[in-house]
Amino acid sequence: MKQVIYFKKGEKMKRKIKFKCFNPITKKIYNVNYINFCDNSLSYIDENNKTIIEFIENISLMNFTNLKDIQGTEIYEGDIIEFDDYDRKSNNLKNVAVVVREDNVNTLALQKFKYDNTEFTNKYMDYIENIFENSKVIGNIYQNPELLKK
Repeated sequence: MKQVIYFKKGEKMKRKIKFKCFNPITKKIYNVNYINFCDNSLSYIDENNKTIIEFIENISLMNFTNLKDIQGTEIYEGDIIEFDDYDRKSNNLKNVAVVVREDNVNTLALQKFKYDNTEFTNKYMDYIENIFENSKVIGNIYQNPELLKK
């Protein structure tokens, strides 16, 4: 499985720190209001406008990447994005991949491509600067894993 690294040359760290979380019990995504690293908990407002406090180990966190897709939707780690690509015969196709953060906090990557061996996956360094802003968020790995099926 090929990984594509995203970086902006010379960019200083000026990113918003915000999170969403996936609750595996309710199967829903919520905006995180507060994270308490002393007791490893977080809080969010549920669909009934009730403040919920959960232990971080019971929830999947999705970190904001400070990037937006072509429609202005914020991109979070764990989001599945769709983008234009071409197969080996130059046929148009819509490829999809999951946004992840590498060990280095300033490095984003794409993993779990729906289609491998495409123009993008073979020559990603030629396209990587524009891939996120020319993509569309179509789901996330928690609620829509079927979007990655080949």
